[in-house]
Amino acid sequence: MRSGSTVTSHTLRDAKAGMFYWHEPLKPFAPYEFFRYNRKCMFRSPFCNVSEPSNFEIVNQLEHIYKCRTERLFPAVIESAIQLNKSGWTVCADPDHKRTSLLNALCMKAAHRVTKILRIGLDIGLTLMERTPNLKIVYLVRDPRGVLFSRIMTPWFPVFENDTKTLINNIVTHCDKMRTDLLKLEEIEYLYPDRIMTVYFDEIAEDHFKAMKKIYNFINLTYSIVDKVNMDKMFVDMRESNHKWRWSMNWTYVHWVDELCSDTYGRLGYKIIPSEDTLKKHVNTIMDTTFEKRI
Repeated sequence: MRSGSTVTSHTLRDAKAGMFYWHEPLKPFAPYEFFRYNRKCMFRSPFCNVSEPSNFEIVNQLEHIYKCRTERLFPAVIESAIQLNKSGWTVCADPDHKRTSLLNALCMKAAHRVTKILRIGLDIGLTLMERTPNLKIVYLVRDPRGVLFSRIMTPWFPVFENDTKTLINNIVTHCDKMRTDLLKLEEIEYLYPDRIMTVYFDEIAEDHFKAMKKIYNFINLTYSIVDKVNMDKMFVDMRESNHKWRWSMNWTYVHWVDELCSDTYGRLGYKIIPSEDTLKKHVNTIMDTTFEKRI
């Protein structure tokens, strides 16, 4: 969470009239958790419990969305979607018995079905790919130091600055998820090389036109000048926002992330920052800016 996923997913939501977009379908079951390996794990601390709903049920719920079977969804998934989605779903103000048929009609009519999902590990992503042959995944990566800063600055995400235990728990948990996802990513890339794309939030912030065009091509969308104009508005000041952690986050926190996450940096192209002076003055010392060569 706090990876830059909202603005990225919204560019796809608003891309075409024929887009069926479902925003965070698993949020009702896991406000601050994610599902992996038959466990439900905390984003904010290194604890997991037996998954409820089960991973089997989670995969089924997502598959129902992709295959336009909304009548099989848990009521909480539909209720949450009606509150969160903004893609022509005014029809869902109709009585309950009409909602699923109307949603199915919208879904079947759409050329693309897109979900923003934060609350699964890539192990579940692989299962979904096995069961849904035309499913593609855009895997979004953000510098973990930027993620931590965003969490600190977000009022509804309870990571409290100056609370050492909370901060360390967040870093440990986030780095562990990155680590396990990267291992699964290698397997997916081997099995389905044409169905997964890794995109860095850094590259979207640096050149959103180039990055989003690459995503559009991946999912077989035409990228027009109208899309660029709309995205120019959406991504205004994104570059400055993406780098804000470099001059605003406590240097100690940056150092903690480097200590706990550095084993993932080689794969991702990020660099350990040797000093506070380096952090604030030299942009290219924190990452390999050749994004295409990282993954």
